[in-house]
Amino acid sequence: MDAFFVKFRKRENIPFLIFALCMVIIHSKIHLITGSDDDFMSTSIKNGNLTQLYANNRIVLNFLGSFIMSFPLIIWKIFNIAILLFFIIGISKCAIIISKDSVKNNNVILNWGVCFLFFLLPFNILSSGIFWATGAFNYFWGLCGSLFICLVFIKDMFELEVKKEELIAGLILGIYACDVEQPMVIICIGGIIYLAYCFFNHKKIRKNLFMYGIVLILECMPIVFLPFSSYRSIGEQTAYFPNFGMLTFLDKIYQGTMHYYNHLVNELSLVFFLIALFTAILVFRNTQSIIFHVMAILPLLYFLYALVAPITIVKLITTLDIDGYIYDFSVKLYYWGIGKDSFLPFFFATFNLILLIILLLYVLQTNYQRYAILFFCLAAFTTGIMMSFAPSIFVSGHRVFFASDILFFIVAATLGRITIMNINIPKSGERIFSCVALCTMLVFSVLMGTLQNKGISY
Repeated sequence: MDAFFVKFRKRENIPFLIFALCMVIIHSKIHLITGSDDDFMSTSIKNGNLTQLYANNRIVLNFLGSFIMSFPLIIWKIFNIAILLFFIIGISKCAIIISKDSVKNNNVILNWGVCFLFFLLPFNILSSGIFWATGAFNYFWGLCGSLFICLVFIKDMFELEVKKEELIAGLILGIYACDVEQPMVIICIGGIIYLAYCFFNHKKIRKNLFMYGIVLILECMPIVFLPFSSYRSIGEQTAYFPNFGMLTFLDKIYQGTMHYYNHLVNELSLVFFLIALFTAILVFRNTQSIIFHVMAILPLLYFLYALVAPITIVKLITTLDIDGYIYDFSVKLYYWGIGKDSFLPFFFATFNLILLIILLLYVLQTNYQRYAILFFCLAAFTTGIMMSFAPSIFVSGHRVFFASDILFFIVAATLGRITIMNINIPKSGERIFSCVALCTMLVFSVLMGTLQNKGISY
């Protein structure tokens, strides 16, 4: 135990201690939200009314969440803060693993950067996906489980030892993660990327990981085949989107993609600007080609404009006209005066996002880095566009993009690590960045706690 506390007193772990303090500040102001799903989650077991627990296919999640919520809220807060701390530490460790960097001189900058960037994620995503009790069960906890499982595959790709304890913990977490749609998809994509890597790189799949994958597939069966979500979907379509069944497949894809783009461009622009910036630095550092330099500048300028143009970025969607579902979002992808029937915003967003990912895969030095980053990007886009096929696409708010935002957050942190790992940052620069991050995190934690105390930001 003494060794544990000595380790945490190291300079590179101070950011995590400050992060834990910030989470305590925020959670001290959190309460159950009356009129939300918190009501039946916290009272179903006490009242013996288990009907709502079968409202969808997330049977394991609903029962576990209701069990925890039947105790005083402090129990959920302790669990949530602990998971958040391990989550932020895991992102930092993941960035180090993927960068394959054994030098520890920039670990302090990386850890401060990861903790600092967390507070710059869209507040409505953090509010409804982490700091809302029911949201944490449905989004945050399941995502953490899926990322832990996929880290097992990533470690094997990088020829790192996968401990038995990690496999056992992964199977336990998999029961929970595979009981939620988006984490289940992330696990499936992680398995596919891992198999593709083994096939194209002539790597033999370990027997224990093969059996591990079989068990995970079996764990996905309840969420896929139970009928409760189908019943709920029929009710949602009747209540929220009666014309949803009349949309063609392409209509749904276009509608969902534009809704997703609106979030990425208007709310996640800072994270994408950092990804574009780190990618551009790596391109300029690793190639002399003028063509690639120009290509790297295009997405950088695109997301810089998204970041600094308040007239198009600040306004979030508050009301939605379902009758004009196709084009409501195109005018928000920042073109003044463009007609509502224009596909130009859709084209610009698609072009820059695809170009950024291509450059990213090109500039990474090793195959396993490319496969790892490809996994995060592919899983992010898949989970983001999944809502195209749900009639509650607009009703659920932007919390449905929680998994996507966290995955891109991991990409930004990893690229940041790769960018700075060969740079000797002076101690003065490290101190300045640490002070800025520390002050910002403390101020934001007070603000976030105050806002969350007023209710959920969807």
